[in-house]
Amino acid sequence: MGQSRDQENEILAKLVLEGLLKFTLPAIAIATAGTYYVRRRAASLKATPVERWVLTGMHYYAGTSLGASMGMWMYEPILERKILEQAPHSDIARAIREEKRKRNE
Repeated sequence: MGQSRDQENEILAKLVLEGLLKFTLPAIAIATAGTYYVRRRAASLKATPVERWVLTGMHYYAGTSLGASMGMWMYEPILERKILEQAPHSDIARAIREEKRKRNE
């Protein structure tokens, strides 16, 4: 019949970890490095130490969030394809097929 729930969860956990390691973490590293570079270039900002600390936190948070979002966005089509290949009878695979059907209408 179909795969057991444990097998589906194991496959999904493996795919999510793969996406995290191959796409999301590198994108976060690139965005954070870019944030560091831009902050160094704008170091002449006249602000108090507290203002500078708050701005730094906000910039790195934004850079990290942007990197994570980009990584997940890049991995989404690969994740969908792999779920359809490795767990074709799972509830998530059915939801993916339904979503693709709606997009094509």
